[in-house]
Amino acid sequence: MRSSESHHSSVSLSIKYKFAIFSTFLITLVCVVLSLFLLDKVEDELKRQIYLRGMSTIKNFSENAKYSIMTRNRTFLSGLVEHEISKEGVVHVIIVDEQGQTLAHSNPTMVGRVVDDEYTQNLLETLAEAKVRRFTISTGETIYDFVTPILDSDIYTEDRYADATTSILLCTRFSHSF
Repeated sequence: MRSSESHHSSVSLSIKYKFAIFSTFLITLVCVVLSLFLLDKVEDELKRQIYLRGMSTIKNFSENAKYSIMTRNRTFLSGLVEHEISKEGVVHVIIVDEQGQTLAHSNPTMVGRVVDDEYTQNLLETLAEAKVRRFTISTGETIYDFVTPILDSDIYTEDRYADATTSILLCTRFSHSF
């Protein structure tokens, strides 16, 4: 009987093919790493732009609402909220007074109700400047919650500061997904 020998066939690639495969691998690796780096930078810039837009929006909104808040002109406040909610990306607007009572809301049925959740109460007690909170809801959507106080010193008439001890919260929520 003839013994069978195993023939190992070795594939030998020329140096030219080895160099081409190595070069292709290296170029692909550089492209992937560069793409990941650039995507991270683009995401950071988008977050920065959302932050700047939100802060600008909440500042302008608070400037426009000051007199109406002082006089408790709910009709004008409601018009301001309607205008704000019509902007792209804005999903929620609320104005509450120092007791947590809703003065204006993007959902008109909420006006007059007291907002007594822990987050809002904490803001009413501690908020001294505009701030932003970023969170993700159950649908996977990212929400940016911009909040600013309007203090007594911010509300004034031509000849005197307002008498009320006001600490108003303006809250605007932007929706964004990357």
